Amino acid sequence: MPFADVGPSPIPDWMDDEDGVLLTDAVATGYFGAQLGDIAEGDVVVVPLDPVIVAGPWISASILAYRTARRLRRSLRVSRRAEAG
Repeated sequence: MPFADVGPSPIPDWMDDEDGVLLTDAVATGYFGAQLGDIAEGDVVVVPLDPVIVAGPWISASILAYRTARRLRRSLRVSRRAEAG
C-alpha cells in the first residue's frame, strides 16, 4: 500500500482493533473524496448509501450458504445411491 508508513497512529485502547482498521479506510477515503469534491467548511453534502454495497456482505454470505447446502445435498444423494448400489 503506498504511503502506509506515513502518519500512522495507534488505535486507542477504547476502540476495537476491527473498528480501528475499518475507520482508517473510511476516513482516508472520505478525506480524499472531500478533496476531489472541493468541499469547504460549512458546505452541506449528501452521502448516498447504495443498498447493494450496504447489503453486499449479507447477500454474498447467503449465496455462499445456499451453494454449500446444495453441494452437501448433492453429495448426500450420490453417497446414498452408491450405498444402495
